Amino acid sequence: MAAQTLRVLVIEDNPGDVRLLEEMLIPTGDVQFEVRSFAKLASGLAAVQDFEPAVILLDLGLGETQGLETFTAAQEGAGGVPIVILSGLGDEAVATQAVATGAQDYLVKGEFTEERLRRTIRYAIERQRRAATAEERIRTLAAEEPGFAEIVMNQPDGVMVVDTSRKVLFANPAAARLFTVPVDELVGSELEFNVRPGATQMVQIREDLRNPSYLEAHSAQAVWSGSDVHVLTFREGEKVGVFGRLLRSMGF
Repeated sequence: MAAQTLRVLVIEDNPGDVRLLEEMLIPTGDVQFEVRSFAKLASGLAAVQDFEPAVILLDLGLGETQGLETFTAAQEGAGGVPIVILSGLGDEAVATQAVATGAQDYLVKGEFTEERLRRTIRYAIERQRRAATAEERIRTLAAEEPGFAEIVMNQPDGVMVVDTSRKVLFANPAAARLFTVPVDELVGSELEFNVRPGATQMVQIREDLRNPSYLEAHSAQAVWSGSDVHVLTFREGEKVGVFGRLLRSMGF
């Protein structure tokens, strides 16, 4: 089997840090890393189109920009390429802010191993891929069903679209809140319970013998982009949003 090649764009102005990253990403095994580095944000972003990196490793403390401003500018110019922050010990709070606003992860300089770096890169790429796939699917469904996106994304019921093998194709923010799992981790995962079309079922989400937690789930069968799927809604107690009421009023 041919080795997979992942292009890594490093935007870092400390030559020692760049050299360390290059040493950690020496091609080995089934994954080959091709690294290209730049000391300035502008020149690094200018290389995105030609180099087509799979991930960007970004230092927040560059000469021309600092802190969250660096990430914001990089995000605007990255064209959807996942970004992993390279943080100094004193920048962890800012790195956490960057993750909250769209960075895939962050690494503290001097505190990560070669294995951790490689794993973080792989996970960042996969999470970005899942998120992009989910966005594309919801855009397709929104185009086919006007008003769907606004209803689903802004109502209190948790909503998931699941294929016949129980793989989650889409989850809205409310579903992520109810399951206490980020959207990009829900999408692509497999449900741990069997879907019963047209039936209401109780789903246990916290395995605590003294204080178990359940959600009420209801599912309807549908067709999404030419494939048979289940649309599931989840709620706590007696609360139910407009999308759940819509499914029930249609007899699902």
